[in-house]
Amino acid sequence: MTKPQNKLNASIEIKRVVPHTSFKINVPKELTEAESEINKEIIFRTYDHAMRYVQQFIDDTDIPLRIDNKVKQSVHTIRMSNEVKDTTDKSDKGDKTLRPRYRPNKMVTVERTPKEIKQDKVERLVRLKDRGQINDYDLITKLMEVV
Repeated sequence: MTKPQNKLNASIEIKRVVPHTSFKINVPKELTEAESEINKEIIFRTYDHAMRYVQQFIDDTDIPLRIDNKVKQSVHTIRMSNEVKDTTDKSDKGDKTLRPRYRPNKMVTVERTPKEIKQDKVERLVRLKDRGQINDYDLITKLMEVV
């Protein structure tokens, strides 16, 4: 039994029945431009297809959502503000959720010189020869291509 939310939202329920996965959505009439509420059920063959549809629905709409995933037994709320505040005093060192994570804006690139690249290719070819995956003739021809 889920406890009711105090804010108006659309609800999505995902559940799996043996041959298929069902996706049910309920949007109250206060959140739509239509005169009545929207109740819709869509059946998918796989769970992944249903989750792709849910993600697309989340991206395409801007209404508050409550997603009840019966398959994973989880409930997610999206675009809903939580006014409930924790009154306990937590130190910054003890609670990992209070510490911000570092997320760089771009990927770190490592530049190598052409000499280092050639050396890596030669070492890789020699390892292949040592394992017996290429013969002497192929080793020599590939080394000539590298150098």
